[in-house]
Amino acid sequence: MKVLTLLLLTAFLCFGCSSKASTPYPASEDTAPSPTNSKRQTRGVTCKSPCLRGGDVSLEGKGETKILAPNSEYSSHAGKPLYRVWYGTNRKPINSWDESLGFSNVRDVMTHYGTCIVEVPKSHKFGSIGSSWVRRLVTLTDDRLKLRGIYPYDVKNFYGKMKNKLETRPTGKRTALVFIHGYNVSFEEAAIRAAQIGYDLKVEGITAFFSWPSKANFLKYSSDEATIETSEYYLEEFLRKIALESGAEEVHVIAHSMGNRGLLRVMERLEADTSFRPSSPFGQLILAAPDVDTANFKRLAGVYSAMAKRTTLYISSKDLALKASELLHEYPRAGFFPPITIIPGIDTIKVSGIDLTILGHSYIAEAAPVLNDMHQLLQSDRDPGDRARTQEVFTVDNRKFWEIKK
Repeated sequence: MKVLTLLLLTAFLCFGCSSKASTPYPASEDTAPSPTNSKRQTRGVTCKSPCLRGGDVSLEGKGETKILAPNSEYSSHAGKPLYRVWYGTNRKPINSWDESLGFSNVRDVMTHYGTCIVEVPKSHKFGSIGSSWVRRLVTLTDDRLKLRGIYPYDVKNFYGKMKNKLETRPTGKRTALVFIHGYNVSFEEAAIRAAQIGYDLKVEGITAFFSWPSKANFLKYSSDEATIETSEYYLEEFLRKIALESGAEEVHVIAHSMGNRGLLRVMERLEADTSFRPSSPFGQLILAAPDVDTANFKRLAGVYSAMAKRTTLYISSKDLALKASELLHEYPRAGFFPPITIIPGIDTIKVSGIDLTILGHSYIAEAAPVLNDMHQLLQSDRDPGDRARTQEVFTVDNRKFWEIKK
């Protein structure tokens, strides 16, 4: 049994795996104006592929790419479609003198802020960050999303620019979506995944992510468990300031896997803090495949209904990564069933009946039915029974939950 656990953990949170192409919902009717050329500059992260150069697009501020798009965060010019995501991280910079070179997997004692520019190629497939090298070789098409630049800001400028950006959106569309990743994820991987989620969900306002210093190594599960706990303070600071200072009408959060441990504790502290009273509450809290002890989750999860308009829990019986975590800890996980986790005030949605990835753990970003369900959720706050992809089901003791249709 321990051998099985180790084998499963070697592939835990395979967020870089390719996914099967799917058909997205219709794109926005808006069109993106073409940016103009400007003086060529080079700035950004040391990427695995050629970095963005300023001459390819117009600039916004010193060295930053200007993003012109249907939602103001996407641009397509000179064959390089680009998407901007906003970040907060308590990772140490690779070079403390130049944060634009990227961030390490080592803890820092402060939060760093900025934006990332991610290339989303025209060949991008809904729910995918890129095909396998074999498929790319056969098709002669590179459909991978790539990090093209990192642009650091001090905290004051970060929230000021975020507020200014949201003010360009019409009333009712000034929303912020924050993605919190799980175990075994690097900063670059987090940026790319956040961009893919924001792009595929057609986020109306801005997409942001908080990247805690995961070791990005499948052998470092215990280290990541300790690090997500020490990162709670910085995650709380990030969410608090977005809620209070960004000007967002609503802040939505998607937490995946181990990232749910940090979110749960942060929400508990924010709810207890009488000084934290934003003008608008959190909108949608989406808890995807939470790698959280079920008993602990049931004890604390009541805080979600007090802090958000709606909370949705996605669970699966085919999630091999969470099954491995259950074997390792010898106790069930909230994102895996049986047993089914049902809590008053939280919509529990089972996803086991749809086509999932091999591990069945990355469905929140890769399974088209789940992405479409989240899109409806973010756009209209509909009850599960009013959404196209969900149907009502009951446990043997007559407790109601929901299931994504095949």
